Amino acid sequence: MRAYVVGTLDTKGVELRYLRDRVVAAGVEATLVDVSTSGDESHGDVSPTEVAEHHPAGTRYDAPDAPIATGHFPYNRCEVWRCADGSRVFLRYTEVGGYYVDMRIREVDEALIVDTATPPSTSPGP
Repeated sequence: MRAYVVGTLDTKGVELRYLRDRVVAAGVEATLVDVSTSGDESHGDVSPTEVAEHHPAGTRYDAPDAPIATGHFPYNRCEVWRCADGSRVFLRYTEVGGYYVDMRIREVDEALIVDTATPPSTSPGP
């Protein structure tokens, strides 16, 4: 069995490491996952970059053959652009981090688009 201790190590590192240590002391393997957004160096088992870059089939979201999941990061934040002659379509996204601005663009390959429909809510409604 494995437990995942997830939190922002940049502000709650002491508390999260304490919790991880208690889980391990109870005989359970633990993975410390850092979801900080400060840009500071991560000391977790899984860094914020790894969390942000996770994509189906273990690919990176920016790999040329990565699925395009329009309901998820970064494609849910993209603008759709078409080249001047209309023959190609692109997804354009600006990554604005704490210390940088990174313009990204990706040509759309229809074969890589995956269905990411949101499952219906299971919570009781009014």
